[in-house]
Amino acid sequence: GLSGNIACSLFEDREGNIWFGSEKGLDRFHPLPVTTLSTQQGLPNEGTRSVLATADGSIWVATDDGLARWKNARPVVYKEASGLPDSRVQSLYQDASGRLWVSTAQGLAYLAGERFVKVDGVPGTEVYSMTGDASGNLWLSSNDGLVRLSGGRFVEKFPWAAFGRRQQAKVIVADRGGVWLSFWLDGGVMYFKDGKVEATYSSADGLGAGHIAGLRLDADGAVWAATE
Repeated sequence: GLSGNIACSLFEDREGNIWFGSEKGLDRFHPLPVTTLSTQQGLPNEGTRSVLATADGSIWVATDDGLARWKNARPVVYKEASGLPDSRVQSLYQDASGRLWVSTAQGLAYLAGERFVKVDGVPGTEVYSMTGDASGNLWLSSNDGLVRLSGGRFVEKFPWAAFGRRQQAKVIVADRGGVWLSFWLDGGVMYFKDGKVEATYSSADGLGAGHIAGLRLDADGAVWAATE
């Protein structure tokens, strides 16, 4: 009953719904039946890259042809006319202040009212993961490196070569003023803080071998990694 066979994203919202994004649409589980949201229900494109639930009850869906907001069983689609730098949306994040951040193929933007405002001066054209902390830092895993913004402005960039890596981090999670990074290519998990890598974990430390597809920090401060 799933819309597609390729798992692109997975999210559980505050009502217990499980949202499954595939290459052909978005499926909702609650508690057992599968409900599919696709172009027939108003999604602008079936390729869903990221899913996010915000405090106002909206479900945001990043697709290859626009950002969809699903609220009260009605979709609203945002594209360049709404201020997005590009309609190819890659990842989503809501920070501690409630601001929604959106990365696209042509840059980063945040939602102000009903329009998006582009953030200039951010390096990289592809952002694979975003995270933030209580201090107002926003971290981006871009194709150019690990990027830090503060107060919505670019502060610094750390190229992936500085981490001894050939490819960007798959998932990043903010923690205690630093950030955890997991890698698809060559696997492994790192903790980065104050401009340096403070800890590295690999299969030699008991971590599963292969790529790390997911990373999560729980309420007790433990880090969980989904391995190949």
